[in-house]
Amino acid sequence: MRAARAWGVPLSVLRLERTPGERWTETDAKLAQALLTYEAALCPNCGQDRHESMDMESDGEWVVEEMRCHSCTAIGRAAKKFENAEVPSALSLAAERRPRLTPEQVAARGSAG
Repeated sequence: MRAARAWGVPLSVLRLERTPGERWTETDAKLAQALLTYEAALCPNCGQDRHESMDMESDGEWVVEEMRCHSCTAIGRAAKKFENAEVPSALSLAAERRPRLTPEQVAARGSAG
């Protein structure tokens, strides 16, 4: 459903069950409404079901998994040099992964410096 929404087509079109431009089927409309209803029931911050995550009795029952995205880390580091720029929020930074170096290449870099 999310892919269909992103492409702006009913799910039946994405599944190649019918051609684009035709009227939405009743099933397509119900599935689209179900997705909106499901997403509205999620916490906007953590993405968990609000019924469970905001239940007072669930306090202390949640476990946090700590993870680090190294792409986001690189972007954050690069963004620091723009903190005082005019409208820093207007800047968009993207990360691209370099090819991984072999142990020999790492050793050659170390001896070159």
